[in-house]
Amino acid sequence: MTDSPKPWRAVASVLIGVAILAYVGCSSNKAPEAPDITPAPGDPGTDDDLAEEFENDDRQADAVLLVSGQQNGYLEPCGCTDGQTGGLGRRADLMNQLREQGRDLVPIDLGSIIADPAGSRAGPDQIRIKQGIGLEALARLGYQALALSPDDLEIGMGEFLGQYLNVPDAPPLLATNIQPAEGLEETFRASIRVEAGGLSLGILAVVDPKAITALADPEQDFYLQSVLDPAESIRRSLPALASETDLQILMVQGPSDLARSLAEAFPELEIVVGKSEYELAPARPERFHEGTTTLVLVGKKGQQVGLVDLFAATPDRPRYRRMRLDSRYDDVEPIRSLLGDEYLTRLAQNNVVEDYPRRPHPSGARFVGAETCKNCHPNTYQKWSGTKHAYAWPAIESGHRGDRTMDAECVSCHSTGFEYESGFVNAATTPHLKNQQCENCHGPGSLHVTDPMNWEYRSQMVLTREEAEQSLCIRCHDSDNDPHWDFSKRWPMVAHPKLDRYDDPKVREGLDPESLPILAAPEEASGD
Repeated sequence: MTDSPKPWRAVASVLIGVAILAYVGCSSNKAPEAPDITPAPGDPGTDDDLAEEFENDDRQADAVLLVSGQQNGYLEPCGCTDGQTGGLGRRADLMNQLREQGRDLVPIDLGSIIADPAGSRAGPDQIRIKQGIGLEALARLGYQALALSPDDLEIGMGEFLGQYLNVPDAPPLLATNIQPAEGLEETFRASIRVEAGGLSLGILAVVDPKAITALADPEQDFYLQSVLDPAESIRRSLPALASETDLQILMVQGPSDLARSLAEAFPELEIVVGKSEYELAPARPERFHEGTTTLVLVGKKGQQVGLVDLFAATPDRPRYRRMRLDSRYDDVEPIRSLLGDEYLTRLAQNNVVEDYPRRPHPSGARFVGAETCKNCHPNTYQKWSGTKHAYAWPAIESGHRGDRTMDAECVSCHSTGFEYESGFVNAATTPHLKNQQCENCHGPGSLHVTDPMNWEYRSQMVLTREEAEQSLCIRCHDSDNDPHWDFSKRWPMVAHPKLDRYDDPKVREGLDPESLPILAAPEEASGD
């Protein structure tokens, strides 16, 4: 157990009020990038990797330190395909099993529950809700420490702190090198002490000052007096902590090189936990000071956790293994209801799909739906209607995971034109844009269908195989949603070259703009 619970402060109500007033959603979306799933250098890239010391080491651990972090908003696998990894529900299953085996478990989290709200497919409102759900999950799982993360502060310091203070039993928020504003001294903790397996553990956490500065949060001075140099703050805090504890642990919210430099600089530390730049965390830890300081790096998207066996007799000789959260683990309580019921209810109540911050399409055209395209491209339409793209919406409406139509992340890949003003809004308002249709690949077609002989409009809708392979399909068929994706195998299933003839004069006339099933522009809908 921790030395003392996080006290509730009167400042909580102030923070919550400021958070509600100050939160501003971001409307930009970054172009998708190919995910980096390369194992760390020298890493075998295998699952449940037993480090070398496991093979000939039959010691019984007195306590187990579970390290996680860099969830990056991936609370659970989307479920579209087999082979997906990660998820808080699976983590709960692993933790339940360890506790049932009698392990004295000490879970700590490096932070980064969310990442990049501005570039998220979910939109800023859903990211904000994810932050709150992630904090509640850590509390329900019995986490003993959470490092302050710049990623989590990207929704605004006031918003984050308001959410944090509203979660009963939230883990202590560690920020050793943060000097908080008056009244927040008990919210930002310099260190904590945890008792487990006959060991007294001292835990600290530092954050990269450059990352805090880069946030450029206009409210920063309201919450923080200053951000100290990480090494200097450790020098101040570590001696007293070391005199009272058997084993010292440091979490580092910053580049892995910062974690390495601090591990090298402080031989008093037995364990340092840092961020890996790779999705797959290294299978083996790094050792410093003739093996007495162990550096463990945490991978991205919560696909694995690290287990560090601790021994009272030899606290400076821990034993480590990486555990991949795959289909061997199930979604169990206390997380299953949190993600399966409470999370979805919050999404629906907050209208995250309907209120997604849409933007105009750069072509100036608007979405019309596949039924309109069918008028001149009947054979192409027939080819599309036999693909899974034509049934994408039912997969989230009544698929094996139930109704996910209130989840913007799911809707974005199971509807047409979701991120644009004339695109999908919901099934009632824009039923003609359900499923993955022609215009998700070729762009909105209103200009082309009303003036089909206009070469400029026609050229805007041309899509090459190279474009599809390099930047388009991977938006939804990424390593998380479709880990077995193989473009060369899938492309023939959807490619449709020269399936239609255009010698009928009617296809050159174009359609009446008034007949198109398009959504009215905001100014038209308001009557301005």
